[in-house]
Amino acid sequence: PQVARDPLSGAVFWAEPVPPAAVQEMTKELFDRLLAQGDRDLLSPGQTAAAYASIDSGDVKLAMPRAKMLQEVGKALGADLVLTGFIYQWRERQGSAYAVTRAASVTFDLHLVRSTENILDLKTFLGGKGRWMTVKKLASLGLDRLLAEMP
Repeated sequence: PQVARDPLSGAVFWAEPVPPAAVQEMTKELFDRLLAQGDRDLLSPGQTAAAYASIDSGDVKLAMPRAKMLQEVGKALGADLVLTGFIYQWRERQGSAYAVTRAASVTFDLHLVRSTENILDLKTFLGGKGRWMTVKKLASLGLDRLLAEMP
């Protein structure tokens, strides 16, 4: 195993090479689960991959941070959000269902990236009663929103 740093959050994980088939399998399962919820308009992984490839070419890749690149993908597709993930470890168990010499292990991370930042956020503006807020008030409103939206 090696140490890998998540390019968006900076979190550190133990990582091993992940088979491409595992990435495809997890992508399909995640997409199918989101589709089954039925409360979102989704673009397929193929559609987003094409947009990503057009942005992730040449010198652009070297100059643009990953989060900014994902925002550009969202803008190119007319999407509000981009869901992305990274799989750091995909290790099948060694042994049987009743006795193993090595347990199965998977490590992955998902990120939801906004395509745009709305500087005219009406909800925050109204939460501040139409006034410029102190940092403490703004932080308090942010905590209220995060806690209300927490799954």
